[in-house]
Amino acid sequence: MATRNATKTDAKPKTPRESSRRPGPSVRGTLGVTTQTRNRRKEIPVEPQQQYVGIDLHRRRSVIVRRNEVGETLETVRIDNDPVALAAELAKAGEHPEVILEATYGWVRHEAPP
Repeated sequence: MATRNATKTDAKPKTPRESSRRPGPSVRGTLGVTTQTRNRRKEIPVEPQQQYVGIDLHRRRSVIVRRNEVGETLETVRIDNDPVALAAELAKAGEHPEVILEATYGWVRHEAPP
């Protein structure tokens, strides 16, 4: 009787799923989780802190500096003098910020008469 050698065509082809997974129930199946859960960050409540806003007002542009209670600078921005831009920057400081305004326009040198 002649023996026959098995060739690749005789072997049952494996699907990618069969060859890449180990036999038995999956980890998700054993834990009862059927769908992937999303990672969620824990939200930490932040108490609003008092902010101080300094505005150096010029004719065309202004510089706005926001600081916290301990004096750390939170942000420094330069804006065109526009009411909407100013309101947007002040809104970042919370409901009741302390505002300091430095407005100097038209420096004039005054000399005492002789």
